[in-house]
Amino acid sequence: MKIISSFEEAKELMPRQTVGLSTDVEMEKTVRGIIGEVHRRGDSALLDYTEKFDGVRLASLEVDKREIDRAFRRIDAALLSALELAAKRIAAFHSRQKRSLLRDSAGAGLGWTIKPLERMGV
Repeated sequence: MKIISSFEEAKELMPRQTVGLSTDVEMEKTVRGIIGEVHRRGDSALLDYTEKFDGVRLASLEVDKREIDRAFRRIDAALLSALELAAKRIAAFHSRQKRSLLRDSAGAGLGWTIKPLERMGV
């Protein structure tokens, strides 16, 4: 999960057509307000913004294990096979990437900061 903590980061994620709809000052004020509200109120703010922007009122931001199990039993076999292949390829790519990061980032004071996540959303 990417935590957006600045207007500049949020602006990069906005569709291009959004950028011209209002001034950068107005857009920045709105984005800073949303970020601040999420920092202050946490999940409660996320639930409120999900309802406001997506029109859905969620009871929780986490998917219940039983719901995941039910979805898994209903998934199409071809789709499941494709997802498993994608997962293997992603894991292999990041395994190689991790090894190269550890080796390449050792010199000249340049490199990556790797921070483990407690949990994430997709």
